[in-house]
Amino acid sequence: MVLVMVLVMELKDEHRATLRACGELRSYSAGQMLLQRGAESSSILHLVEGEISLLRETPYGDLVLDELGPGGYLGEVLFCCGQPRISSARGTTSGQLLVIKPKTLQMAMANNDGFEVAVLWQFWESLSRKLRHVNRSLEEFFGQSETEDVEAQKAAVPRDAKLDVQARRDAIRRLGLSNMEINFLASVAEPVELDPDALLMREGDPATAMYVVADGRLMVSKEIPGAGTEALCFVDPGGLVGEMGLIDELPRSADVRTTAAGATLLMIKAETLTKLLHPGRASSVRLMRFLCRQQALRLQATYEKIVGWYILAGGSLQGR
Repeated sequence: MVLVMVLVMELKDEHRATLRACGELRSYSAGQMLLQRGAESSSILHLVEGEISLLRETPYGDLVLDELGPGGYLGEVLFCCGQPRISSARGTTSGQLLVIKPKTLQMAMANNDGFEVAVLWQFWESLSRKLRHVNRSLEEFFGQSETEDVEAQKAAVPRDAKLDVQARRDAIRRLGLSNMEINFLASVAEPVELDPDALLMREGDPATAMYVVADGRLMVSKEIPGAGTEALCFVDPGGLVGEMGLIDELPRSADVRTTAAGATLLMIKAETLTKLLHPGRASSVRLMRFLCRQQALRLQATYEKIVGWYILAGGSLQGR
């Protein structure tokens, strides 16, 4: 799977030139506010030189959510999911950035599928890196004393389930693929089911498959020492979980379990995802649009969680 990442994560010279033509280079100074949370501006910022802090203003001062260096993107959340800006951005050092005009970028994407795939991969990597970073920040926020140890529960093994082809198609249709691709996935995806409150994925485990929810509901969560399970988001029918670990080949970043009704899922293995995401396939564009939107919404929800905890803790980075 890493081969696909290598092929598309690094922009080709022609794609770099196209991206550069979609915006203009600007210099910024240390301490300068570059983006304001909730602002109407829809520009995308691509950091060329320097460092930038992502932050949220709170009654207890600014909470720094992330630090970005050269190559980082800002504003891709708004571009990918249409939601308001979820953080402000301030120059940590002086530097230079490319201010990309969204409408110009969309026109360039519409005229070149290869360019669109390459840029969407850039955005997906940016969103996923931020999401993994904020997940780690949750652990640092709550801390873990030497005497505390969260007992590790092993992930359950899903059992085979019966699901007719039409039900499989209906679940997959929300991924935004063509009818041919939906039919292909419906034919190779393996229907499985889990009992209520069963652990599907455990944080830290290696990724072996991703899952589309056909029926029921999944909860993505973190185990918080001394506080128990904290839900990060819920995944309903048509939603997807587990793709991030397959694509970047890093361990699972959170737990995923069923809720009170259990769940019926479509299991999709790594080799199938590799075929769909190959840069030469039309399915790559459609699926990447869905994946970027999903990551953007996940990041937004997780940022809101950590900001809420920070405020409840009275502005302390150690929440307990």
